[in-house]
Amino acid sequence: MRSYLPSGKIFEIKEASHRRGGRTGETKFYVDNKVLRLRETFNIRKSKHGEVLYQVQERKMRVRDTMKVEDRSGKEIANIKKRMVGVVRDNYVIKVRGDRDWQVYGSILDHNYTVKE
Repeated sequence: MRSYLPSGKIFEIKEASHRRGGRTGETKFYVDNKVLRLRETFNIRKSKHGEVLYQVQERKMRVRDTMKVEDRSGKEIANIKKRMVGVVRDNYVIKVRGDRDWQVYGSILDHNYTVKE
């Protein structure tokens, strides 16, 4: 899964803190999106410029917003579907093959999401 197209902004996925106050822990993954593609594509990496571990691609022509998650070999490992439409908050369900579904919610304006198993 190598890509030679220029990247957009790089986002960080941080470990959640179990302490009060909503603090976040250390950075666990880096995510970059490709800006010159027909569909939105995100690459998830362990380091900013490391090897792509997972790729998330938007699926066009669907009733609800849907994305697929592939591992580095191109095998589909999960689907992400938008659950409810919100003005400021979004809700998604991630169907992981062979595992329980995950719930994702957060603010599109703040680019801040929480993932729960």
